[in-house]
Order: sequence, then C-alpha cells, then structure tokens
Amino acid sequence: MADIKLRSDKVHQRYYNAAGKRLPGVTTITGVLDKPALKAWANRIGLDGIDIKSYVDKRAEMGTCAHDMIEAHIGGREFDKSEWAPVIVDQPENSFLSFLSEIGKHKYAVVATEKQMVSEAMQIGGTCDIIWIFDDVLTLTDLKTGKGIYPEMFCQAVAYAEIAKENGHAIDRVSILNVPRAEDEEYRHEFIKSEDYKTYLDIFLNCLNIYNLKKSVRWY
Repeated sequence: MADIKLRSDKVHQRYYNAAGKRLPGVTTITGVLDKPALKAWANRIGLDGIDIKSYVDKRAEMGTCAHDMIEAHIGGREFDKSEWAPVIVDQPENSFLSFLSEIGKHKYAVVATEKQMVSEAMQIGGTCDIIWIFDDVLTLTDLKTGKGIYPEMFCQAVAYAEIAKENGHAIDRVSILNVPRAEDEEYRHEFIKSEDYKTYLDIFLNCLNIYNLKKSVRWY
C-alpha cells in the first residue's frame, strides 16, 4: 500500500541548460516580488487567533490534491485517491466537481500537462501546467489552487509562455485557472489581455535581472 500523503511532499523541480548548469525556476525568480496581499491575509489570520502554520499546511495539502485530480483528469489518467488521507481528499473532490462543471461549458484538447522545459535564451527553467487548445485557441494555462488570482501570477504565466514558445509551442493566449480548495474560495479562469502581455513579461525580466544581481553580491 502506498504511503498516505498527509502533507504536500513534491520536490522542487531542477532544471539544467545544455551545458549541464543548473538553472533557476520561474517561481524562484518571481519570489523577488513583494506580495502585499499575502501580508494582509497573514495579518488577518493572526488576528483571528488561527495557527497560521497549521492553516497554511492544510490548505497546501488540499491545493496539491485538487491540482493532482485536475491534471490526472485532463491528462487522461486515473487519480489514485488511496495515496491521500480521506480528510485531505474530501474538500478537493468538491473543488474538482466545480472544475468539471465549468470546464464542461467549453471545448478543449490537451497538448501537454506538467511540461518541463528550459529557456536557453533566458537561462531559466519552468514547468507548464497545461498547454491545450481551449475554445479553438492554443492556450497556456497556469493552474492555481488558492484564495484568488494575484498580479505576480501573470508574470509567472507569461514567463512559462515564453519558455514554451522557445520550445516550439506557438502559444496564442495565456490564462490563470484558479480552482478553490474549500468553500470560502472561488473558481476563476482569467485570460491575460494581449495589451498587458509585454508589461508582465518586462516585470518578469526585471525580476530575473534582480535575481542575477543579488547572486553577484553578498545578500542577506
């Protein structure tokens, strides 16, 4: 019998360029961005007397479970519920049903899921959650499970799109699909406006520059 997952245990993906040098991932690079919404949320949780570590750990587990359910479904694989503790699976199953209800309103054909790629031009790596033909448009979708959609997520998504383009995928559109982990969260599928794409990419490239500059000096 497989070990029961009580906590998210995914190992961070490692990326290497053609010369064998290890590269940073997109999420690591966008980590240099300030996240004011996260600070405000943490403050509210603390004021409500909730143990934030326990709260975050449980939500992360549910998020990973919901993410796995969705990727298994769109990838044509069976989700192995036995690998998860029942207390973790219950709410994500409801989230998965909401995903099925919404996605059933559209037509789509999956090109790739969890596609790990490297950009030799930017010297970065990334894992693209979903590349699919969504309503007749080749779309890269970054799958999120959480409270909402925030600006830094768009920066990540366009970076994945640029990596995908460099690797032969003619991406026409980019989106964030946020699936709720619990009843107090909502399903949202938001597409990046074409006129905003370059701005988000510029922000990401500046993050990459800051990341590389910080490595060149002693930084605490």
